[in-house]
Amino acid sequence: MTDASSPLNRHRLSFKQPPPLEPQKASPPESAPPREHVMRILIGMGGQFVEVEMTDGLSFDAVLAAVRSSPAAPPFPQTWVKLVASGAAVRSMEALCCCEAEQDPVFAVFLRSLDEMELSEVAEELAMEEAEFKGHAFALSKLPPGSHPREVADYLWTNNLLLTSSQSTALFDTLLHKLVASGRHPGCSSVRGELIFALHSFCLQQHHAWEPNDGSSECMWAGLGWNGKLLGLSQRLLTRGRLQQWGNVEASASSSSNDSWPSWDVSQIRAIAVARREEKPEPLAHMMFVRSHDHDWWKL
Repeated sequence: MTDASSPLNRHRLSFKQPPPLEPQKASPPESAPPREHVMRILIGMGGQFVEVEMTDGLSFDAVLAAVRSSPAAPPFPQTWVKLVASGAAVRSMEALCCCEAEQDPVFAVFLRSLDEMELSEVAEELAMEEAEFKGHAFALSKLPPGSHPREVADYLWTNNLLLTSSQSTALFDTLLHKLVASGRHPGCSSVRGELIFALHSFCLQQHHAWEPNDGSSECMWAGLGWNGKLLGLSQRLLTRGRLQQWGNVEASASSSSNDSWPSWDVSQIRAIAVARREEKPEPLAHMMFVRSHDHDWWKL
């Protein structure tokens, strides 16, 4: 028998069993990479839509490009598109994400590229609906007697309004009797001339002569220019009455007819249409206003 105090016994007393091994937990299976977040943009009223993957760093222009290239988009050669939610334009990724967070449906609105449109089509897009025109005509009819044509031009400018030539004629007939000439504009010698010039400055059909009697033997009509360029009589369309001094011409078509437009964008209505589509605050700031004796309507 060995002594309990021997080194062997001391070793045995100090020996400990290692703890049992814990069972290994099975590692979870690798999960599939998360699907990119997808936003649905509605196209038209027929239930069509396009889904856009909202990846990090996605630009708003890339969203518009994805919408434009969708099979549901109109088959225009070049298409202008904007996004709309609750009647307001959506112009940024932040606004788009807000619409999604609030579950506000986003619609795509398509229009033909302005570069692909005839000037007559651009003018039609810019023209006021008749109901809107009647409202503004009523407001202008309330100008007090003795007002100047400049006040008519100021109203059109302030409200960003453009007129068709037939609307210009209607306003001329309504307002002439209550206005007086200011005498400030060197190209207009009477209240008739000043009012024609004020209205024509905001007329979409700059090649139309919609009231031949300008109070100056048709000299004002003949001398109208745009950045130094003129339109000759052969490039004009008389829509009522008769020219007798500038040329012996009778009205040959209604102002709503599909007439021959000048080969160049006289007053830059395409630039105005771009500003309107982009909802810029002063679209008429892009207009090339007609001038008489080198002065525009601001001189009235």
